[in-house]
Amino acid sequence: MKTYFIYFGIILFLFGVYYLLTNKKRRLRRNIRKKLSEKEGDNFKSIFKNMVFSISKSKELYKSLITKVHPDRFTDDRKLKAEELSARITKFKKNYDELIKLKIEVENFLNQ
Repeated sequence: MKTYFIYFGIILFLFGVYYLLTNKKRRLRRNIRKKLSEKEGDNFKSIFKNMVFSISKSKELYKSLITKVHPDRFTDDRKLKAEELSARITKFKKNYDELIKLKIEVENFLNQ
């Protein structure tokens, strides 16, 4: 009978240790989310929204922008600006928010 109590105590102790370790991980994840939201100046929801759009829509937007501003389509002065824009577009290939900002610049460049 005493061995059952010992086994029960050991199992109860192991469950307690497991709970404390997983609770620590949850707190760490929560702190990381808070730091991200403070660092970016936005809440976590908008950061998550940008990540989702970056995954799903950035590829199409990248292709459309890079074809419009490819340096081989322009001559002399406009070619330099096109090279700079295409380099920035390639740099932000997977960041949807930055590609939207660059889309406005591309439209202004093409309307000149």
